[in-house]
Amino acid sequence: MSLAVHPTDNKVLFASGHPPRGGNLGLIESRDGGQTWQQVYQGGDRAVDFHALTVSPADPKLMYGQFDTIRASTDGGRTWTKHPRVPGNVYSLAASAWDPNIVYAATQAGLLLSDDGGRRWQTLSERPNPATMVYATAGGTLYAFVMGQGLLQAQEGNATWQVVYNQFGEQVLLQFAVDPNELWRLYALNQFGRLLAGNVTDCAASAKPTATRRFTSSDTCVRRPSTIPCTPGTIRTTIW
Repeated sequence: MSLAVHPTDNKVLFASGHPPRGGNLGLIESRDGGQTWQQVYQGGDRAVDFHALTVSPADPKLMYGQFDTIRASTDGGRTWTKHPRVPGNVYSLAASAWDPNIVYAATQAGLLLSDDGGRRWQTLSERPNPATMVYATAGGTLYAFVMGQGLLQAQEGNATWQVVYNQFGEQVLLQFAVDPNELWRLYALNQFGRLLAGNVTDCAASAKPTATRRFTSSDTCVRRPSTIPCTPGTIRTTIW
């Protein structure tokens, strides 16, 4: 099952999964924030169940999904084209904020990148550890969860990954989101169905940009409210 939010209209949602009676839903769409749904793509002679789904912020008509193989749609999910299989099982997809041809994949074989719309893939991982989640913000910041390494972060166009937090214990992050209005607020869902909330450090105590500026999504240091301590290079997580 999967869920994706339209990058410019948060009332438009796309989902795929299984109805109570069994089978696959195909791709369904809501234009009222999830109150009502309609099927926009069934899948031909076999209904699809996208296990990963993402909408491109660079071209909101462009979508990528994983069902047996990577598929791409250029008309908002009405029709889809199959691409070659990705190495390893795909757990998560994230479309680039800047380039519609770039898509990232979290897979059993690690973090992968395609720069030709999902046809060919190259590794982004320093180690071949399984990656369970990848997420791209509108400002071009990438987050990923890699087994044995924790929550990582990088900027698009820069293959250097930094460890944000690695004290999750037995927890594995499956879903992830960043508050679009307060970019230091992070949210994640683990394999136990628990929601985690974290505050990422992006400024030094002096409120001047430093090497820890990698935690922002633009060239401007994002200042957090003064009531939250600013300790460079750390993240605080709490279970709700």
